[in-house]
Amino acid sequence: MTILVMRIRVALTVLILFFAGVPTALAEPLPGPPSREAQLNDVKDKLKTDKDQAWFYSGYFNDGVRAGAVANTWANYYKGYTLNSKLDHEHIPPPQTDPGWREYSGYFAEGARGKARVVLGDKYDPKGVWMTVELVELKKNHDIGSVWKVYRSTGKDDCLIWPQVELPVEKCYM
Repeated sequence: MTILVMRIRVALTVLILFFAGVPTALAEPLPGPPSREAQLNDVKDKLKTDKDQAWFYSGYFNDGVRAGAVANTWANYYKGYTLNSKLDHEHIPPPQTDPGWREYSGYFAEGARGKARVVLGDKYDPKGVWMTVELVELKKNHDIGSVWKVYRSTGKDDCLIWPQVELPVEKCYM
């Protein structure tokens, strides 16, 4: 008799759940992973910065110090971000390939606002990401007012790179 009572209770529970709509909810397919396009749009949104927060870098100094290390220091001091620090802040895994870095660098430049700053080492690759991706995207970005090279020692503005107003831009790269 106890087994029969338990079976009836189980059957009644199943019927109650069935008519309450639980099996329908369980039968709906689970959502799949987001598409690559949706993932990239999410990354683009997360790489946007507030006004005057975007810091870029390229190359090495004659004493072997990486421009990226200097840019990270000044960006942190002035409450800004380099691409690396923004990826860390937003918990975005860094790209694993050069094309991936170029893509994310472009998104970071597209999402910059106000004044952008760059730390340029004494030695940098004119065909590198700064010249071929980031600066190009910054110039197309209507939310960018200016791009400045900064002093390594202070993080203060040194040379206006874009828009070219008074100085020949070549002076910034000497």
